[in-house]
Amino acid sequence: MLVLSSRIGIPRASVNDLYNALKSATNKSSHHGCFVVDFIDRHQLGQANDALSLLESCRWIPETDNEGNITELNFAGEKLGDEDCLFATIAPYVKSGSYIIVALDNGALWRWLFEDGAVVKQIGRPVFDGHESGVG
Repeated sequence: MLVLSSRIGIPRASVNDLYNALKSATNKSSHHGCFVVDFIDRHQLGQANDALSLLESCRWIPETDNEGNITELNFAGEKLGDEDCLFATIAPYVKSGSYIIVALDNGALWRWLFEDGAVVKQIGRPVFDGHESGVG
């Protein structure tokens, strides 16, 4: 999976609450919980003492600005795991209008769009602007 674009707004003031929500969700250590443990680095998860390292253990590397706001998330895994669950967990702390656009090797394209404390997964398609020409 390739992240094509990521614009995330998580204010520094919300980072501790984000940590507590993620810690609670990732403590569900069975396949019946929110996260499938096969895709989480359990050792790193146990060592995580802040939201940034906790996100990294879920294979998403956060970028921050000078004020400590999380501004981007970049995927560090090879395969999708429980991103829908992860993003639903963090959605209440993410500013509306934030998004992550991804593409798979097979051409699938979608984005996770954060709005009003929730996240929606939207399927995309490439659109080309300009003159259409074809082989005739």
